[in-house]
Amino acid sequence: VISKNGGLGYGVNFRNDRLESNNLGDRTRNVFTGNLEYKLYLWDEKIKIVPGASFNFYSDFGTYTLYGLDASFSITKNLAVFGNTGTTYRIPSYTELYYEDRSNLGNPDLKPEEAFNYEAGLKYINKVYFLQASYFNRAGTNIIDWVQTPVQVDTMLVNKWKPGNITDLPIQGVDLSAVIQMGKLSFLRPLRTLRFSYTFIDGNAIQLPNETSRYALEHINHQINIASQWSILKTLKFSTGYRFIDRVTMDPYHVWDFGFVAHYKKFRVTAQINNAFNTEYAEFSKVPMPGRWAQFNVRYQWSK
Repeated sequence: VISKNGGLGYGVNFRNDRLESNNLGDRTRNVFTGNLEYKLYLWDEKIKIVPGASFNFYSDFGTYTLYGLDASFSITKNLAVFGNTGTTYRIPSYTELYYEDRSNLGNPDLKPEEAFNYEAGLKYINKVYFLQASYFNRAGTNIIDWVQTPVQVDTMLVNKWKPGNITDLPIQGVDLSAVIQMGKLSFLRPLRTLRFSYTFIDGNAIQLPNETSRYALEHINHQINIASQWSILKTLKFSTGYRFIDRVTMDPYHVWDFGFVAHYKKFRVTAQINNAFNTEYAEFSKVPMPGRWAQFNVRYQWSK
């Protein structure tokens, strides 16, 4: 539905989830979602306001209604200030609800996680540069985490990891990003595109007393991503990717990736090298990540 100064958007979705598992059991879930938003444009579209709401029904968790608001104001043709706020939630996974083995025990009494978020920032865009800086804040409640819990097994008490709504997690931070179309700067022709992003997160998990958390202290403090795309002659393209991640209570790490694409007549040769310097590191939940690995592909296109 469109009017002179805006438009109304809406949508509905229904799905039925079925799970058959030796460990998780036979489960079924009906989900209904309805979305509604209105886009409002004012002052020759210099001001954009988008309020919205989402109605969600889960047959095993009940009804949740979420609200959100996006707004922006164009200060100049290229510079704008923006902000958004809203509520979110996450229902527990089947693993968190029902999984069981020698060391872990699901919790069918879990409640969904909930959070209230807001963000504000500046954005600058022209033919060469995209620059953005923002501050964000998220107040999470009923955050699910796995904790050491005494469980009765036959005649013994055994400690197992069991999930619970044990954590409130307020976080705040800043996010910086830039994309530069270097190919449009005549003195840097081979370098086509340069991308950069930096995120800082200040989090403070508030747990119940005497709880030993598995994941609460593994959120990211600092993250840097840098990517570039190069065009050498007309037949060879080269890309690089670099990321640095520093998590709370975990060792920081640096990872480099490289990619190549070459064209010769009807041949196309591609190569991708991930974790090129074979860095040893672990991601969230301390899962070890792969070392150096490479892909190589040759393609030939037959004439018609």
